[in-house]
Amino acid sequence: METTKSLETTDFMNVSLDDTHRIQRLSWLPATEKMDTDGFQQNMLRFAELAEQHRPVGLLVDVREFRHRPAADTGFRREQVVPRYNRGGVRRFAFLLPEGASAPATEPAAPDGGPAYETRWFTNEPLAVNWLLTGFGVHVTVEYRLRDDVDLDDTRRRIAEFIRSIREGHAGIEYTSTSALDEERSFTHVIRVVDGAALAGMQAAPFFKPFSEMLASRCVEPPRVRRRRVVAA
Repeated sequence: METTKSLETTDFMNVSLDDTHRIQRLSWLPATEKMDTDGFQQNMLRFAELAEQHRPVGLLVDVREFRHRPAADTGFRREQVVPRYNRGGVRRFAFLLPEGASAPATEPAAPDGGPAYETRWFTNEPLAVNWLLTGFGVHVTVEYRLRDDVDLDDTRRRIAEFIRSIREGHAGIEYTSTSALDEERSFTHVIRVVDGAALAGMQAAPFFKPFSEMLASRCVEPPRVRRRRVVAA
């Protein structure tokens, strides 16, 4: 059972902690339209102090209702905020953007005294939570059973070639294919992808469609594809 508790509420933000997942969340409020630079910095600092105190695995900042226009960075975040995140042991930092917004480039961890955590931007909350917990935003399973007349060895070889193509040309994807020990014609593919862009890149690769069509033609029924939400990790 999820146990989410409120940590602090101000005129401009709500801060909560999901004790089950160890994710601390900041939800900016529409009143941030009237927030000045000092108020922005003080709320950021308080969020960081709470992270240092509660030591969450990940931080989720919801900016969908954020209305403030921050002034030019004067080093306040790097000098006053980031060190508290680092001392709190934060591993990943996710921003939740409005649907349709474009995400900036990923910010890797910086061992030179900067953020000791990776930062990514998402427009889908379950994907953001998945990534905070596991390092992969997209979790997919593909389940199917091969027809009795299909050559098992040839199918296994083609699956191995497909996965090798992913490994050699598509970073940020973890792909595992398994068959049941008690029913060797029943397969499950488990795919973990950093984000939607990496998934789209794999699906657009020239080897992806031919493999998918080949596999579907060998199944008793069409493969069952499911996206997954992480419960615990």
